[in-house]
Amino acid sequence: MDMKARPQVCVRSLREDDLTASDRILRQAFDRFTGIENLFGDKDYVRTRWRATPELAIAAESEERLVGSNFVTQWGSFGFFGPLSVEPSLWDRGIGKGLLETTMDLLAAARPQHAALFTFSHSPKHQGLYQAFGFWPQYLTPILQWPVWEVSRSGSSFARFSELKEGERAGALRDCKEIAGLLLEGLDLTREIRAVQQQGLGDTVLLHGERLDGFVSVQAPLSGGEFSTWPCRFAGSALTLNVATSAAGSVRVETQDPEGRPIQGDSLADKEDAA
Repeated sequence: MDMKARPQVCVRSLREDDLTASDRILRQAFDRFTGIENLFGDKDYVRTRWRATPELAIAAESEERLVGSNFVTQWGSFGFFGPLSVEPSLWDRGIGKGLLETTMDLLAAARPQHAALFTFSHSPKHQGLYQAFGFWPQYLTPILQWPVWEVSRSGSSFARFSELKEGERAGALRDCKEIAGLLLEGLDLTREIRAVQQQGLGDTVLLHGERLDGFVSVQAPLSGGEFSTWPCRFAGSALTLNVATSAAGSVRVETQDPEGRPIQGDSLADKEDAA
């Protein structure tokens, strides 16, 4: 018996009743490949991506059971996909390729100007699979960790998307789309901002001058998270962070130089936990 024989696989839309099995396969696949137990912790990539765009989520089915899935995301002129996962016992049997073929059809229908994905930089197998579909390595993206602590909320130049009235949200989304378009023509993060708000995953912080100057949408699991801004010029005597957390949450901030080194006197080690 050929243990590597390719199973008969049907690729179809991922249904809501598939989500539990899809989540299980995703976790098993990434845990096994990375060797890290419970890699995703309390993160729920499957349900959050499906709820955002269920029409762009696909499933691989064999013998009436789910064996893999993938999620396509469309941000206006920019499209990407993932996480793609296949049941570990069925690796190297063409299931990932079948999912990618349908993925490419979805991307072609959306007609993005740019398409991309994240994968493991140290895995020739992963890179070879995606190169067969026209994707080539471009950037190395480090994944970093930083505990979040609470700070006071002040400063009228900041707003949270969730606190806006519906009419105000529509205007904010238009402004966000305009700003995103300056970074990449046609880039539109409207759907992502809406998904974060509707699913209660986090919030989008809006920075206002005479008009909306910028925004950032941040979410983190209960175990914590972190992010760093791009280097920026600052003239003034104080920076204000407008943030809200759950009752058990908190935020802590460190100032760094352009090379990412903590500025003396303003590093995490210099900060006391804020109530």
